[in-house]
Amino acid sequence: MELLKPKIKYLFNFWLNYTKKELIEIAVKIIELELSCNPALGLVSFKNSGCHLDMNIKNFLDSKNTFYIYFQEITLLAKKEKKLNFIKLRNIGLKQEKRMFHITKNINTHKGLVFSFGIIFYIAIYSLIYKISFDSWSNLIQNLVKPLEKDFLKFNYQTKGEKIFKKYHFKGARGEALEGYKKIFKKGIPFIEKCLKNEPYLKENEIYLCLLIFYLKEINDTTLISKIGYDKFIKIKKKANILINFLLKKKFDLFKQEIINKNESWKKKKISPGGCADLSVVTLFLFFLYSFNTN
Repeated sequence: MELLKPKIKYLFNFWLNYTKKELIEIAVKIIELELSCNPALGLVSFKNSGCHLDMNIKNFLDSKNTFYIYFQEITLLAKKEKKLNFIKLRNIGLKQEKRMFHITKNINTHKGLVFSFGIIFYIAIYSLIYKISFDSWSNLIQNLVKPLEKDFLKFNYQTKGEKIFKKYHFKGARGEALEGYKKIFKKGIPFIEKCLKNEPYLKENEIYLCLLIFYLKEINDTTLISKIGYDKFIKIKKKANILINFLLKKKFDLFKQEIINKNESWKKKKISPGGCADLSVVTLFLFFLYSFNTN
């Protein structure tokens, strides 16, 4: 956290001149932070590719770098149009997906993050330009993404996500957005504050690990469910709840050791919580902005 604080404070002091350069740099740096997570469960990290046989660090970094262009395009949209425009934002997101698949040779490294971070970054840029308070961001997101409701009417239940929706009524990433990412604003950010109160010297990658397990407990990660099935997912969810209790009892070392003990086993079982990973990234981004917006 200490590495990013000076840049964010600088950003808020000189917002009009440094919006594009500074905030984009911070956002992309946070995306890369996922690689520093250790243990990383089945996710790609600087240590290995986790349970992803088709993915490696180079794919991830190449994909990460395309977000510079993506965030620049979102910034231009926010500057040019005072009215929120989800259709144009979505089209920018679709362009980013193509950019990602092109650079990775059709490997899906960040499709979920293109969706969630696109929305979050747009609202952050928009709100800071037009001086909208952080407390209003969740409602702003809900208003922005209302067109997503129509997506569920168009499902033909061929994809894994659509089949999960049909069977369990889990709305996945779309559902989190339609709720205004309330789990982030009402639970994720306060959770980081609790962790830092208990363990003031946590590093950024350790906070990310805490969030990863926190969201395993909090959300129905449709990406993970599609890989391991619902029954196994529920068992993982219960384990995550136990791990979070260690954290809340100021036992970070025990929390981390338990994950280390489980890491290889979870990796072999293809436990790669992509949905949780995406929420962890955008939660960190929002927390950094929140911490300087309120201090």
